[in-house]
Amino acid sequence: MKNYYKIKKTNFKQYPYIVFSTCYINPMDQKEDIEKELKKNKVQGKILFDLLLSHGNTPDRFFEAIFDGYEILEDSIKNIVIVPDKIKDIAADFYYIKQEFLENSVLSNTQKFLIRNKTPLKSSTI
Repeated sequence: MKNYYKIKKTNFKQYPYIVFSTCYINPMDQKEDIEKELKKNKVQGKILFDLLLSHGNTPDRFFEAIFDGYEILEDSIKNIVIVPDKIKDIAADFYYIKQEFLENSVLSNTQKFLIRNKTPLKSSTI
């Protein structure tokens, strides 16, 4: 089965791992696979989900959760509206490098153009 996500290790203390959407399908549809990969990499603590390609550039784009070493704790999942600029920079770099993911997303042509030209997306960009 194809993964609808990519997990990236960061140097950002608050969120050492980010789960990126890679298409219009929400990565949480593959929660068990994400948990297996995080467990294999001995991850424990907060992780961030960037759902840009499945939710668009909306207030529902970023979510955080706690991974206890075995599973994502359901009651820890919460929407993050104010995201540090460093995280936005990491996300912009990820999607700039992985432009092939943009085509199978909910993003508008304008948003895809901005990402391809490494122009920051403003909140709720058309």
